[in-house]
Parts: sequence; C-alpha cells; structure tokens
Amino acid sequence: MNLQMRWTLLILLFLHNTDISWADSFIVVGPSKPVVTYVGEDVVLPASLSPALNAEAFEVRWFTTDFRSPELLYTNYNIGRQSDTRRTLSRDNLKNGNVSLIIRNVRVSDEHLYKCLVYSGQREEETQVSLTVEVLGAQPSISMSSTEGQKTQLECSSEKWNPNQKSPGGA
Repeated sequence: MNLQMRWTLLILLFLHNTDISWADSFIVVGPSKPVVTYVGEDVVLPASLSPALNAEAFEVRWFTTDFRSPELLYTNYNIGRQSDTRRTLSRDNLKNGNVSLIIRNVRVSDEHLYKCLVYSGQREEETQVSLTVEVLGAQPSISMSSTEGQKTQLECSSEKWNPNQKSPGGA
C-alpha cells in the first residue's frame, strides 16, 4: 500500500470517528424591521435557519415575555403547546429551515415583541420579531333627521374600530 493511500485511509478513519454535525452551526434569522399588519388579517412572523437546515427534529419555541409560557412550542415532531389555536407554524416548511410563526385573525392584543428560540439538541439560537397591529376603521357617516318642533338631529357613526373609538363627547 503506497503512502498516499495510507494517508487517505487515515484521514477517512479520523473523519468517520469524529462527530461532525451541521446542527452545531446555524443562526436564526428574522426581519430587521417590525412586521406591520391590520386587525383581522393573518400574519407571518418570519424566522428561518441559516444555513437552511431541516428543523423537523429541533425544538422551536415562540414566546413574548415568559420563556416558560410559549405562544407556540414545537417539539418531538409535533406542536406541543399553543397559547391559542390562532397560532401555528408550517410543518412542511420546517424541512427548509423555515420556523416562522403564523397568527390568524390578528387582534390588537397580539402586538408584542416575539422571540423565536431554536434548539437543535446541541445548540440554541434565537431571533426577535416585533409585531405592530394597526387598526383600520370605516369612514364615519353622518345622518341628519328632523324631529317634532323643528329640531334637527345629527348622528355620526363609524364601524370596525378595534378597540372601539369613543367620540370626544364620551358617548
């Protein structure tokens, strides 16, 4: 056996006995600006692994203020916990390293700074995503009616404000 062949076999033997794992080196990437949405919309809080590793076997934890009370916890190939059913993630996209949180039918109370923590079993990385929820109400309408005694009454109304807007008069 020549010297080059021996070195090749030695290197292959070394690499075979060395624990090499791509999961040791990844980061979680989120947006640099806040995500802005409107009440009632569905929104995606983007987060992905770089490089784009298969995250199906990883733990993915989305939380706001308390790590122990996650908005969503994906572990052991399943969504283990959700703060409510409006929050989910795409299990099909985990294969491509996409760990984004999906919130359906957004409410004003969903506005938070969200943290996404990904644990591979060997490494833990996180990113933050700020969600801003804007309110869009209907254009006010004014109607006029006359009552007995020649008095005129004006009525102003507007819908779809959340939270409900109060008129300056307090009504």
